[in-house]
Amino acid sequence: MSLSGQSLDIRLLVDRIPAFTWSAHPDGSVEFVNQRWREYAGISPEESQGWGWQVAIHPEDLPSLMRRWRELLIAGEPGEIEARMRRHDGIFRWFLIRFEPFRDETGKVVMWYGVSADIEDLKQSQERLREDERELRRITDAIPQTIVVQNPCGVPIYANQATRERVSDIPLLVEYFMDRFGKRAGKKFRTIDKKSLELFKAYGWPGNVRELQNVIERAVILSEDDTLDVDQTWLKREPGQNPARPATLDGALVRQEKEMIEAALAESQGRISGPAGAAAKLGLLARTLDSKIKRLKINKYRFKVPQAD
Repeated sequence: MSLSGQSLDIRLLVDRIPAFTWSAHPDGSVEFVNQRWREYAGISPEESQGWGWQVAIHPEDLPSLMRRWRELLIAGEPGEIEARMRRHDGIFRWFLIRFEPFRDETGKVVMWYGVSADIEDLKQSQERLREDERELRRITDAIPQTIVVQNPCGVPIYANQATRERVSDIPLLVEYFMDRFGKRAGKKFRTIDKKSLELFKAYGWPGNVRELQNVIERAVILSEDDTLDVDQTWLKREPGQNPARPATLDGALVRQEKEMIEAALAESQGRISGPAGAAAKLGLLARTLDSKIKRLKINKYRFKVPQAD
């Protein structure tokens, strides 16, 4: 069989593959797209060659797709990108487009091959999940009680937008936002200025946790060392405003926090500081953990193992 005959057989085979496949020259211009690709887009083989295939890409996605394609052509490396492709009836669907270079024996790229996989259903599932998460947050934000979600180490990762009516909640939220915005700004804070923390506790927070969040973000940007410092002029107390009333965290949250601390103390045999201490296991500063132990009235000494004589 001649070389041209083999090439024809391969293309006939590729046309029957249940996927959108294509090949391109080293400069990126398309040499061939299979039949499934053409039937989906509703364009002829001649229209799809060269750079004609771009008419099937959503106008909002084409610039980023071409930018990524040029990067891969220059690097000569495989890659992928997501983009919307127009169906023959005008409907756009999301595709994951993968690029793979083919090299000769000298290592030179002589051809590019690619596959485009329909991921529209996956995209819709992800969007439904995000909407469910947004709805859950809207629900928790409407709950007047404090809701704080912690990771397995006891570090807060989410707090709802409930009005801050409990002074004891403030340090936990401050620690959460200080860590969150510190990471975003590339800063690591050791602690918050004591006067600033007392100022937070005395303030009524009419803007709820969003106001607290904004104040801490501002402090993170302006603080120049590892101690977070807040200017009291950032908090505007309205005439007749009463300070926040002290209370405790929700009982379930307190029990969960206490159980996690006790488990870490048991594992570390009562040791708080050091690489093998409970603070390191929980991802907390030793003094922060010690403060929590005192607040939760945990007897840390019962976890210590007596030393053998």
